[in-house]
Amino acid sequence: MNKSKQLFTLITSEGELQVSLKEVDVPEPKPHEVI
Repeated sequence: MNKSKQLFTLITSEGELQVSLKEVDVPEPKPHEVI
């Protein structure tokens, strides 16, 4: 399985914007899927 980076955002109840970058697994595409 390949790894990629994904950007996540969260707005807290106080109105603060939190931005984070996390490494996630990217599954292999199926034969009928296009990347």
